[in-house]
Amino acid sequence: MDLSSIQRDIAEVGAAASEGLERLQYGSYAERHPALGKYRTCPFCRQRRFEFSPDRCCNASHATSKRAWSDELGFYQEPCEPRVVEAMLPKAFMKKLLHKRHGQSRQWKIRALVARMQANKFLVIDAAIQMHVKPPDIASIPAFGEKYWLWLQKRVVRQQRKAQQLARRVNFGLINGQDGIRRTK
Repeated sequence: MDLSSIQRDIAEVGAAASEGLERLQYGSYAERHPALGKYRTCPFCRQRRFEFSPDRCCNASHATSKRAWSDELGFYQEPCEPRVVEAMLPKAFMKKLLHKRHGQSRQWKIRALVARMQANKFLVIDAAIQMHVKPPDIASIPAFGEKYWLWLQKRVVRQQRKAQQLARRVNFGLINGQDGIRRTK
């Protein structure tokens, strides 16, 4: 070992130390806390957590024992096969995906109404009376059914809007107030 190689090694150690101090001061959270590791998405439960964090994934460590009962021992732990969630997609994602079931969309509601109208002519007559129009012939029942459904929806929205306006007037004191002065909080 000559003097130049020792000087070079000392310079490299100094550079590495200054780089390490800079990372501890100005680095990312993972660089400042190397014991936790990087922030990643768990492949089992799709939650984001640190690689080496103390809180463990719900599926990462699988149960290998189950509770059993015997007259001699009472309750005890019995070894079993590891219980692993076999589903490829997480449960929360499947709940979101399957939330809107058949019969909840606008198209299905209109189709169901048209089917009822085609089976029962009194429904068509009653709808025509409510809308103040003449009853349609058999061929135009689907178009009439869609118009009737939209008309009903507008009516519901109108009723809700009226109720909101009335509630605002009551809250401001314009209705049921003794002096009729608009009050603010």
